[in-house]
Parts: sequence; C-alpha cells; structure tokens
Amino acid sequence: STGIVNKTGTGTVSSSTSGRAIDGGTITIANGIVSTSGGKAIQTSGTFTMSGGTVSSTYNVAVYLFGDTVTVTGGTITKGVDSNGVNHEGATFQYAGTETAILSGGTIETVSGPSNAIFNESTGTILISGATVRNSGTGSGGTNHGRGTIKVTSGSVTANSNCGLYNNYVGTIEVTGGTINGEENGLYNYGAGTITVSDGQITSSNGSGIYNRINGTITVTGGSVTGAVHGIRNAPASSTTEAGTGTGTINVSGNSTVVTGTANLGIRGGIGTINIEGGTISGRTGGISIITEGGNSGSATITGGKVIGEQHGLYISGNASLTMGTDDSTVSIESPLVQSNATTNYYGVWRDQTATFNFYDGKIIAKEGATLNLAENDRPDSYSVEKTTQQIEGKTVEVAILRLSYGI
Repeated sequence: STGIVNKTGTGTVSSSTSGRAIDGGTITIANGIVSTSGGKAIQTSGTFTMSGGTVSSTYNVAVYLFGDTVTVTGGTITKGVDSNGVNHEGATFQYAGTETAILSGGTIETVSGPSNAIFNESTGTILISGATVRNSGTGSGGTNHGRGTIKVTSGSVTANSNCGLYNNYVGTIEVTGGTINGEENGLYNYGAGTITVSDGQITSSNGSGIYNRINGTITVTGGSVTGAVHGIRNAPASSTTEAGTGTGTINVSGNSTVVTGTANLGIRGGIGTINIEGGTISGRTGGISIITEGGNSGSATITGGKVIGEQHGLYISGNASLTMGTDDSTVSIESPLVQSNATTNYYGVWRDQTATFNFYDGKIIAKEGATLNLAENDRPDSYSVEKTTQQIEGKTVEVAILRLSYGI
C-alpha cells in the first residue's frame, strides 16, 4: 500500500491473522493501540513516525521498517511470546533500511522470549538518542546483524539475560553516551566488526563489559566499562577449529577512561593485540593479562595511563609479550604506571620464563621485593632498573623505575 495511516485516537487496531495490522504507506502513531497475535503489527517502506500509543505483537515483528524516514519520539513498542508460551520469529523493532532510524524517546521492549529488542539487518543506522531499549526476556537488547551501525548517544539499553548490544559480522557499534547493561556482556563483538566508546557507561552484571571474539576491533577513548568478571576480554571462537585463531585488537586511551573487572581482570588479553595509551584499568585478580592460546601468542603495548591489580598488575604467560613504554631517546619515570595492591604472593609484573617483558618507560609499584618476578628482557641502552623502598599513602612499597647507569 502507498496510503497514509494516522493513528491519533485512543482506539485499537488489531489483527490475529498471518497478515499485518497496518501494512505500507506513511504511518503516524500518536495514540491508541496497534496489536497483532498472528503476523507483524506494522510493516512499511514509507515514512514511520511514532510519538505515543502502543504497538505490540505476540507473534512476529512488532514494527518492521525499511523506509528512509523513521522517527520514534514516544510511545511503547513491545513483543512477547504467544498465549501458549511459544516465541515466533522477528525482533520487537526491526530496521532494514539504508538511512537512519532515530529512536529519541519512548520504550522498545521484548517482554518475554528470545527475540531481540532492536535488530538492524542492513547497511543503515539505528540511532538511540534518548529511547529506552529493554529486553526482559532472554534475547539481547539489540543486534547489529550486517554492515550497518547502531549508535547510542543517550538513553539506555538493557538485557536481563543476554548481552546489551551484539555486533555481528562486520558492522559498527558507536557509543558516545547513555547507559548499556547486559547480563552476559555489555557489548559483544563477534567477527571482524568494530566497537567504539567515547563516553557513556557500559556494564555487565555477570560477564565482561565488552567481549571481543575472533578478530574485531575495540576502541575506548572515554566513558567507563565495567564487567562483573572482566572489564574487556579478547577471545577466540569457542569451537575446536577456531580456537587460538583470534586476532582481535583492544585500544584504550583518554585520561578519564575507566575500565574495571570487578571479579577478575581489567583486560583479559587473549591472543590478540592490546594498545594502552591512557585511562585507568583495574581488576581484582590483575590489571591486564596477555597469554598464549592454541599455539598463538598475544601482545600488548602500554604507553600511558594506569594499570592496577589487587593481585598482579600485569600477567604475561606462555610466549606472549608486553612492552611498557616506547623504545626511544626519552625515558619517563612516571608514566605509564603499573601497580599491584597485593600484600603477599603477587607482583607488579609477573611473567613466565618463556614470555617477554620490555621496560622502556614508567613506574612499577608493588609490595617490597615484588615489582618484578623476573628481570626485564629489554630496557633502554645505558639504563638499569632502580628499585627503592618508599612510603605511599601510608604503605611501605617497592618502586621500580629506570635510571641511567653511567654518564649521559
């Protein structure tokens, strides 16, 4: 259809067949109820505007759109299981267009079942700029399925049993504000996609703030990322054939950036690459770990910021390598900072005999005798590691820095 539907009254439009309650044309919803128990509640390739009212489905997609102009400023869109408790295909809000669907207000919620609350299936963008996106069922808050983008500038995304936002394939998730919380992970990047965070709060109630699987890229330049387990995790696929093949990258910078692993690591590096230029990264069992897995080894470079572990500051295992600072003509004894807050059995920097630790800049703080479990593999020419005992915040600690061994 190419007509116009204006729903401004308080009445109800409903369908219980396999068709749609409203199909095609320009659609404006300002009040009332549009519902279906047999097909999609609304589908159109035309303009869709919603400022109030309720659109609901207990069967298929509640709102399925592939037009160029999509704006939601208010109202409620919901999807749940049918009267027999059976979930049917489709998300609550599904966008298949190539432009930008703007969600600046209202609530989009999966009330039951495994459906996504929002689903971006094409090359377009879903912009969350004030809306509440919630999954009270078992699915994710949203999925970016193709080559498109989900961008969050304000508002909230919540998933009670799954990840807040899931980035699949090669798409992009951008977070410049708002809050995102997932039970499993706050943000999940699967494949070769990209996630960027410049502000806002990313949290996970039972997993990682950001989980990067296989070979995607995570860049955090501001805001906070907090996981009940890890702040950020780099991981390979879980299958036997793909284990050890992940080449993901984690980049963290920005003076105010905070990455926290409440129960475990600030960043679990896996076998990919970590680049730290700023921010504060902390974890209960360690600040950062970088490991060997499936025969492949990860690497990390820390040139700024603070890395703090309640146990180890840095943990390097297998044949993995970690470089602290830059091998150049200037040596800093202040930045980056690596610190272990442990009082027994842990180190500022702990590594396997087969792992590599290069010390070119910065400061390592730990309990007395525990800044390094093994000597560094490399340091600037003419410099040696100086270890001194100091009082910092009422505690006696060991501080390791680089000092010239002989004349300048």
